[in-house]
Amino acid sequence: MVAGKGLVAQQNYKQGALILQEDALVMCNTRKRHDYWEHEAKAFYDEELNGTTKILQTAFNKLSLPDQATFYKFYISNPRPTDIEHVVDRFRYSAFKIPIGRKDREPATTRMVLYRTICFANHSCVPNATVYIHNRDYPDTRGQGRLVATRDIDNSEEILIDYIPENWNAKRADRQADLMLGWGFDCDCKGCDEDYNDKDWAERRLCSAYFGERFMGSNSTEF
Repeated sequence: MVAGKGLVAQQNYKQGALILQEDALVMCNTRKRHDYWEHEAKAFYDEELNGTTKILQTAFNKLSLPDQATFYKFYISNPRPTDIEHVVDRFRYSAFKIPIGRKDREPATTRMVLYRTICFANHSCVPNATVYIHNRDYPDTRGQGRLVATRDIDNSEEILIDYIPENWNAKRADRQADLMLGWGFDCDCKGCDEDYNDKDWAERRLCSAYFGERFMGSNSTEF
């Protein structure tokens, strides 16, 4: 795989093949209930930007220098960011947001998870891969991610995932609105072409969640 402006396959992958498994670069607990995240996300980012909370900055500061260098390769929307915008923007636009918690103890909270390679995958409304993230309450495996092919992928083909997998069956206008709100771009993938009708619904359904099975051991760090 080549990371940078997207991921490109360096070999052929069959549908269902494991492309990559990796531990999280960093995982942060936002302390916001996941079932309210859609409504609380903006407030969380505002609190981080104005210094009311410093969850993301603290997590960044605890990274090693090589890992901080990797972090700075992630996407940022502001061409002239402040120091704190450097951090918040990269979490906001590149991190996966997953629920972790025990329902019998307390409501699940939203964790932000960043990966050294997986997070460079670009979006498509008709993806060829999906990300499974282990979100169960086992400290040794929590946050570990798997990038899995949802159809056959040829060597040199770009590996694409769906940034809004929970809305795989939504109308084009609704998907566009969600992508603009969450990532700040208009999607022009083939799935958003009004004349494109060749959607593989079974494949799209495979991409509908980030939840995975219990994986092997993990070395990720949570803050």
